[in-house]
Amino acid sequence: MLDVTLAMMRLMDGYERSRELTRSRVGDSPPMPAACFSLGVVIALYHDFGYLRRRGDRRHRYGAEYTLTHVTRGARHLHHYLPRIGLKRYANAGATLVHYTGYERRAETIPLNNTLLRRVGHMLGTADIIAQMSDRCYLEKCRDRLYPEFVLGGLTTKKIAGGRTQILFNSGDDLVRKTPGFYINAAKRLDVQLARAYEYAERHFSGQNLYLEEMQKNVRYARVVGEAPNTDMLRRTPPSTLNQGVEPYPKDLVIR
Repeated sequence: MLDVTLAMMRLMDGYERSRELTRSRVGDSPPMPAACFSLGVVIALYHDFGYLRRRGDRRHRYGAEYTLTHVTRGARHLHHYLPRIGLKRYANAGATLVHYTGYERRAETIPLNNTLLRRVGHMLGTADIIAQMSDRCYLEKCRDRLYPEFVLGGLTTKKIAGGRTQILFNSGDDLVRKTPGFYINAAKRLDVQLARAYEYAERHFSGQNLYLEEMQKNVRYARVVGEAPNTDMLRRTPPSTLNQGVEPYPKDLVIR
């Protein structure tokens, strides 16, 4: 979440820098008030809040089991939380904007009539993608962390015609091998549904889009790894986000 928040701040900074360069042109982008910038930061910080289990939750053992509904859960929390931190005027919009990070609604169907807020949504959805896929440990995280979450969240299989079940990913290795295909779909989402908001990163970095460059490096290496018999070539060790004593995900999460 911190990586996504940093990417979001950089995109919003790039947005303002872009405005400075195009101020004299027709159809200038509206300025971003300080409160709107704060909104973008808060939503980025809380965009995955819906994965958290309540203390009294007895139905779910892991937060990843909320994968298919976590965006809506997070939106409900933001609607109540934003007024408590001085952003009451953005409570409804904030709860709507978080949907740009998920797939429960298509980006073009998200109900926002405000041009600036819609652009903030594009930046939020973009930050969520580019921060994750540019991570130098992204492929290791896909194999060792994301795949177990997919199993728990019910994203490794889908029902098809005739009541049959199609296996989408059968292991962490399989998820890594299919990363280039995911990148193609993510690139389309970035270009079309999120309206190329990643270009603001170029303004922030003075002409270089470091996020896209690192994403492409990861995808190229995923293709190399995909041609190998296993993913032993992935040797980076992602930082641990688990506290001592917290039970990790099960080790035997493999679809057979």
